[in-house]
Amino acid sequence: MKKIFTLFSACICAMSMFALTYNVTVPATTKACYIAGEMNGWSQVEMTKVDDTHYTIDVADATEAMKYKYCSGPSWAYVEKTANGDEVADRTYSAADVVEAWASVYDPTNVPEPGETKDITVKAKVPAVWTDQITAWVWPTGGEGKEVVPTQEGEWYVVTHNCSELNIIYKNGAGWNGDANQTIDMTFTENTCIEIAAGAGKATYTVVDCEGGETPEPELGVTYNVTVPAGTMACYIAGEMNGWSHTEMTKVDNIHYTITIADATKAMKYKYCSGPAWDYVEKSATGEEIADRTYSENDVVESWLAVYTPDNTAVDNITTSKHATKAIINGQIVVIRDGVMFNMMGQEVK
Repeated sequence: MKKIFTLFSACICAMSMFALTYNVTVPATTKACYIAGEMNGWSQVEMTKVDDTHYTIDVADATEAMKYKYCSGPSWAYVEKTANGDEVADRTYSAADVVEAWASVYDPTNVPEPGETKDITVKAKVPAVWTDQITAWVWPTGGEGKEVVPTQEGEWYVVTHNCSELNIIYKNGAGWNGDANQTIDMTFTENTCIEIAAGAGKATYTVVDCEGGETPEPELGVTYNVTVPAGTMACYIAGEMNGWSHTEMTKVDNIHYTITIADATKAMKYKYCSGPAWDYVEKSATGEEIADRTYSENDVVESWLAVYTPDNTAVDNITTSKHATKAIINGQIVVIRDGVMFNMMGQEVK
């Protein structure tokens, strides 16, 4: 009986000592990492630093079914975000988590004492499509908000506020003009430089390097590169960056086109056309509609609704082989090879 009791006690002890290990990879700017979830009453518990981008912790009595999130500091002002600044859903257990971004980065070496305040400066680059006067709504955590007009330093719109934790919304214009004209709520505890990216809803942001207060080089635009089907005579791009009008691209060779568009951002949607109208819009290889694109350094068009030629002749019934394209133009069968059209007699068609 004594042996059985001893064995039972050992099992109970082992069960009480059970812990689940959480490991996470964090952004390079992280100075601390906390975990909060069902296993600790959703309070922030500091993790152990392994190196600059890795943290770990053993949590007793945790189970893999319990939900949780990471924070860069001891409050929800520092909660994890997606790379685009969106909310992250409550996690379920993974042996190796990855945090893409933080709502704000906590600095344990720069935390005011209770009741202590300091000047916190935020510098922001705003989207090129924001053309109205730039304003900001600022408020200290737990305090009242007010609208301010940032000072401008080159491309930076600068706001400085004396508090222990600064909350801020940048806006395109005075007052409130809809989600497309403001950022998400942002919280900072130290001087920070950000770049704001416009999107379909509230604008998100990325923390950028401003060491020494230097202004980053201005963005020169976005370069679009596309590979098109053989037989394409021209290529146009239409999207949010040009009001969905058709802008002709520069031909690199018979199947490659390029263009650089000033003031475009990688968040803007677009499509390709083989001519200056939607009659020539891109299609899938099976002729299906193509969803609006988001930026890729090297796009590929699988097929066109119709192929445009400089004399505005529509080409349909396209058949493509490895070396040439057969098409019907105005009822005449032609073969297109290396950008040159031939009739069925082998004669070049001008």
